[in-house]
Amino acid sequence: MRTLFTALLGLTFSLTASATDFYRVEVVLIGFFDENSASHEQWPVTLEEPDDGSRFEEDALLGTEDILLTDSDSDKLTEETPEEITPEEVLIKPAAGLDFQSASQRINYRQDMKVLWHQAWLEKIQDEDNAIEHTVEATDEKNGIMTEVSGSIRLHKSRFLHITPDLNLQQFVQGYADDPDNPYSAERQWLPVRAAHINRSRRMRSNEIHYLDHPLLGILIQVTPVEDEEAPAETATDTSGQAE
Repeated sequence: MRTLFTALLGLTFSLTASATDFYRVEVVLIGFFDENSASHEQWPVTLEEPDDGSRFEEDALLGTEDILLTDSDSDKLTEETPEEITPEEVLIKPAAGLDFQSASQRINYRQDMKVLWHQAWLEKIQDEDNAIEHTVEATDEKNGIMTEVSGSIRLHKSRFLHITPDLNLQQFVQGYADDPDNPYSAERQWLPVRAAHINRSRRMRSNEIHYLDHPLLGILIQVTPVEDEEAPAETATDTSGQAE
């Protein structure tokens, strides 16, 4: 998967050193919709059966030397400065300024994957006890498979930056359910086929693109420090469910 995303990410970004606690965070959740690939492993049908998230591979780090540089479609953070920003105020960057916009479009062109959730925001990243929880809710369909993701993403800072996804993923396919009360029913419906609980903290470095790989879900993230006075007040934007 690392080779795939190295090819997909035609991005240019600036590396800005900063001692501030404020960071620009951008996260993309990529659903994998390849039934043949997914069926090679054993999965619980639903999360009533335990799954410890152990299939989450060690995070793959994509450094600047790995990126195919093209024209950047990122915008500078140039909005007005708010009078005061508290740690609880999660500031979201509008969709027009997403650095991974082109990469997301390339992902959606593929037949076996699709962007489920894509957001960017500014956050004063705290220690683990005070980490801000970002709610994730996304559903999408491709190749006769429907994927639902729910849960949260938290970031915290100790010696290093850390991301902790706590996500429940459920996949469905269309079929005919066994109904003892109506054995002749021919109504097709979405039936659960596999599920996973993704809950593994990963260490990150700022100004670098990280990719966390799981057989059913990829997480692409970049965290970039910004000066406090550069942090704009912006409104939430969710670009999940982008057109193919």
